[in-house]
Amino acid sequence: MMRSQKFSIVGSEKIIIAGLIALSVVLSIFYVYMVNSSIFNVIARKEAEEMITVTETEISGLVSEYMRLSQAINIDMAYDMSFIEIPEGAIVAVEMNNVDTAVSIRR
Repeated sequence: MMRSQKFSIVGSEKIIIAGLIALSVVLSIFYVYMVNSSIFNVIARKEAEEMITVTETEISGLVSEYMRLSQAINIDMAYDMSFIEIPEGAIVAVEMNNVDTAVSIRR
């Protein structure tokens, strides 16, 4: 004859099983959160890299403009923009006119 046995879960085992199920749910939620967070970080990094590329392009354009303008500077342009010669031995020269005031500094 075969005897059948009845499985019964006692109080402490119920608490352990409930705890393990709760832990599994919490870890599953944490896993989903971490996966989503990493996806959003990858997207944000790609956007930041695109912005860096755009900014580097703008800076390159500005540097080219600066170099072009700096090559065009000459003494006649400086005089047209109120440049004045500094006397020998002086550090600062100020020329006062009725219209403009010009200051030159020797380093």
